[in-house]
Amino acid sequence: MQNLLNKDISGHKLSDVAKYSAVTIAALTAARYIYWKVKVNQNRKKGLALREKKLTKTYTFKKIENEELILSLDVTGLREHLKQGTFTSVDLVHVFGARTYKYGRDYNLTTEELIDEAFQEADEKDQERKEALRNEVVDLLPPLHGIPISVQDIFQIKGTSCSGGCEHKAGNVETEDGMFIQFLKQKGGIVLTKANQPQTRTCGGSSGGDAGLVAARAVPFAFGTDLAGSGRVPPLFCGIASLKPTNQRTSLIGVEMGLPMLPSIPMRGCPSAFGKTVQDVVIGTKFFFNPLMHRIDLTQLSTPWNESLYQRGLSGKIKIGYCDSLPTTPAMASIKRAIHEAKQALEEQGYELVPIEFSAAEVKEASEIMLSMVSHYMTPLVYYTLWANYEENLDNNSLNTSIVGSNFLYFYLWKLWLNITGNKRLADSYQQSRPKSRMAMEYVLFNRIMNQFKMDGRCLKN
Repeated sequence: MQNLLNKDISGHKLSDVAKYSAVTIAALTAARYIYWKVKVNQNRKKGLALREKKLTKTYTFKKIENEELILSLDVTGLREHLKQGTFTSVDLVHVFGARTYKYGRDYNLTTEELIDEAFQEADEKDQERKEALRNEVVDLLPPLHGIPISVQDIFQIKGTSCSGGCEHKAGNVETEDGMFIQFLKQKGGIVLTKANQPQTRTCGGSSGGDAGLVAARAVPFAFGTDLAGSGRVPPLFCGIASLKPTNQRTSLIGVEMGLPMLPSIPMRGCPSAFGKTVQDVVIGTKFFFNPLMHRIDLTQLSTPWNESLYQRGLSGKIKIGYCDSLPTTPAMASIKRAIHEAKQALEEQGYELVPIEFSAAEVKEASEIMLSMVSHYMTPLVYYTLWANYEENLDNNSLNTSIVGSNFLYFYLWKLWLNITGNKRLADSYQQSRPKSRMAMEYVLFNRIMNQFKMDGRCLKN
């Protein structure tokens, strides 16, 4: 070995070459890291500047006589009173704009406020409604006509930034409205603000800003998105209604997802509607299932809204499955009570409610499928996307990933400690999130398909 190190290479000992190479690599690595940190700070300043711009902007709002009535109504009620002339769309912007200004800022629910633009659009909608009343066609106006709403900060709106909760995207101004917003404006909707999509999962998920705004009565209606619960958990936390449509029934054109939705990834997000009532969600879902969207987006399944199926569902002649607890994570008494109150209300309307039970093994298998897909397909993309765009990951995400991706001994010491301290479910989650081989992932995806067949069969049997 010593002879090898003393070997002469172009007048230099191999040992010296190795030292110089190590020093050079270390210097380049350090320089690269310093450059990366500088760019990270630049992105952070860019995001803070965008926030400061919002916070320094002020507006003048009028006190509206029918404010309490306005705040008590859902979209359907607002639409009826707009047609009757009880108040105007400009009045709605005054009422909801003032609450967006206060609560959106107080609770960090918004990214960019479009209140000035909303006043202008509201005035146009009031003029259109007057014209429709003169021509006796006001009932033909779209359901969202003249209604102020919020959209999650990944919907492309001209002149705004689609940050998606990421610092590196702040300040990247969109040059035109995305297809979703174009359709929304054609239907008369007024975008009052863009809702925050915090990486910290405020209000329970990435659509937490929208759910918080609806719950705070800062907007009567909102559009968010859902990949793994972001369109369901925040409404649950906030006491409002929502629906996650089946994947690929709704278009993602004009929605700038935080990660590229590659065809090879068997997970896709989809837009979701948030409202005060189920009827609001129906209005939003009808908007999603627009036949024109199906013709424009060829990746979307051609499944437009079917009114006859919807009316059949309202008739009470269908079976509805329900589950009030899981053997691995028993539901709290309040959750069970709410489920059984809903069950009783549906049964009183003529629906047949069928209990669905899952074994501990089924729950564990479903959890493994979900966590495996997230850790295999999404987590590496998250890290690469953030790193490549000069943004640091959150501390809690870094800790989780360091545990999951650690060597055998380190990981099992963590797992042992969690089991000893009574955190067996968390230990199992880490185990299910461990990196898997291609063959193991193919087995997971196969189980996913078989579980779907199993559930379909169980539903048909009942």
